[in-house]
Amino acid sequence: MEGLKTTVAEAVNILSHVEKVREQAIRDSREIIRLTKKVIHSVHVKETDLKSLEELRTKVTDIDDPLMQNMMQDAMGEYAEAVILCSVVMNAPLPSFSELKISPQAWILGLADSLGEMRRLLLSMLIDSKIAEAVSLYSEMEEIYDALMSIDVPDAIVPVRRKQDIARGIMDKTQTDITSAVLMKNMVS
Repeated sequence: MEGLKTTVAEAVNILSHVEKVREQAIRDSREIIRLTKKVIHSVHVKETDLKSLEELRTKVTDIDDPLMQNMMQDAMGEYAEAVILCSVVMNAPLPSFSELKISPQAWILGLADSLGEMRRLLLSMLIDSKIAEAVSLYSEMEEIYDALMSIDVPDAIVPVRRKQDIARGIMDKTQTDITSAVLMKNMVS
């Protein structure tokens, strides 16, 4: 058969390249996820780690291979979550997916996950009797939640439905927690 060996050799070369990209994507994903955890933790202990955040941005920005980006969707979602959380805490504008140089899918999933981290911050504020700050953060969460709930695409495009359901639960619980804190404060006053 004419051309068979040549075509197989070309296919093997391409697949060999894909395998190398995959191995690099796995290593880079681990590093990105490690950095996102560090940044998110720093926000929760009220010492936002701007150095790690910048290192994280640089790491992601340096990945310009679309194949590798596609293989790293989970890590890119974690990255979006960390940057969105930091933006909310620092009262900075939320960066778009194009500004972060990630896919819209990863950005949307990171946006959805950021609500859980914001809830944790809000609960800390309530514990510290910072009700006004908690209500302000809840307002930011509502804006994100409303935007998130407006997304209606098949899960094959971006698996957001489950995260929307989780977000609904987070918002309901958080509203209940704020209401309880306000009622308790009024009873004590």
